[in-house]
Amino acid sequence: MKVIDVVSGRGYYSDLLSRVAGPSCLVIAQNRPDVSRMAAVLEQRCGNNRLPNLKRDFIGAGFVFDGASDALRNPADDRKLGSRNAVAHQTDRAMLRLRKPGVRRAVET
Repeated sequence: MKVIDVVSGRGYYSDLLSRVAGPSCLVIAQNRPDVSRMAAVLEQRCGNNRLPNLKRDFIGAGFVFDGASDALRNPADDRKLGSRNAVAHQTDRAMLRLRKPGVRRAVET
């Protein structure tokens, strides 16, 4: 199994997912480039191979971005930031499709 924590911030949930899912699950902590100030904390979580199944980004884990979906788009979200309470549970959600080149997906019969 593979799990991607998109906008992982400081990596709290990535760390938790890594422990709960176990060593056979790959957990990828992905952040936007503009949140690099959190990279040091995420690096500490991943440091010294403490969580060997936690990778810091999906590109580094061998995945490539292959598309996105608007299925969770909220038309009422004007995409202007307000107070955290004002936008809670009202913002857009994103679904990304990632693939690993050269790996064929298993088809159930």
